[in-house]
Amino acid sequence: MRSIAEHFIHQFKGIQLPENWRRYMTTDSRHVVGRSIRERVSVMQILVTTDNHTEGHARLHDYVQTKVETTLARFQQRVTRAEVHLSDQNSSAKKSDDHQKCVVEVRVNGLKPMSVSHNASNLELAVTGAVEKMERALAHTLDRLAETHKSGSPKAAGLVM
Repeated sequence: MRSIAEHFIHQFKGIQLPENWRRYMTTDSRHVVGRSIRERVSVMQILVTTDNHTEGHARLHDYVQTKVETTLARFQQRVTRAEVHLSDQNSSAKKSDDHQKCVVEVRVNGLKPMSVSHNASNLELAVTGAVEKMERALAHTLDRLAETHKSGSPKAAGLVM
């Protein structure tokens, strides 16, 4: 019998896996029973970039990745990629309210890329605000798509490229 890791590697041979795929592995078999390992892997790629005035340390990247994964988890089957751009609007020399900016761009299967931004006094608040805006935007767009799918063409609603 193969170990969980061996089964995982065999099942996804040839598929590009997220960098944190080992995080989804468990030695506790009760988490795997009744579930496909494929369901446990996030297919959403998350890319975090910063400008030259923002220090992109590992803790910040982990925070952003976790926030995006948890908030957008219900859309992970539809979202293929999420890009998070962090910037300091006034550079580090000047201090003012709402000078940290987070832009989240999400690519959904079959739809145009969606983008939202949020300004805040620190990066954590900017990330939280932008990700929550994106969650509302995705919910709204996918609800509209479901409604137009029932009654008409999604192209008429401006949702499809």
